[in-house]
Amino acid sequence: MKKYIITFFCAASIVSSCSQSLLDIPQKGVIPMESFYQTDEDAESAATAMYHGFLTNMCTVKAIGANIYVGYLFAFNLPGDDVYAACKEYGNNDFQAAVNEFRFDPSSDIISTCYRNLYLTNYYCNLITDNFKYGDSAVKDRVISEARVMRAWIHMTLAIGWGTPPLVDHVLVGSDKPGN
Repeated sequence: MKKYIITFFCAASIVSSCSQSLLDIPQKGVIPMESFYQTDEDAESAATAMYHGFLTNMCTVKAIGANIYVGYLFAFNLPGDDVYAACKEYGNNDFQAAVNEFRFDPSSDIISTCYRNLYLTNYYCNLITDNFKYGDSAVKDRVISEARVMRAWIHMTLAIGWGTPPLVDHVLVGSDKPGN
């Protein structure tokens, strides 16, 4: 009888201790997206994140803590006479030499990284233009305008490099399949 009572109390404690309210614990240091895009300070923070995203995605590529190359710079400058991707031994710098010698395809590291990073930077711009509206304050208007200018530059760069890439002017949801 004693083992049945112990088993019953163990089962009862397991069932009663798993309340949904005990599992819903808000994360510390995380601001929900619904309450972030409200004030001028939020607009400035979003602009800072946009510029940080631009610098991270367009001006550097980090691999194991070291900057190895700049995808945007190499994608648009290596296929020409201005830069010569050479090294002491042939093949040591092959990902750059492939672009420099026009023997690359869309799956080339430099080309695919540049394309991906342009759209990652575009995402930061779209977060601002989707979540802030013109007319609320001068700071928000300035931030929205800066995001629209950066997004226009990104779309121009994509058109120069890839012809007619998908025009993404809002934050995409999982079911969106943008076309050109």
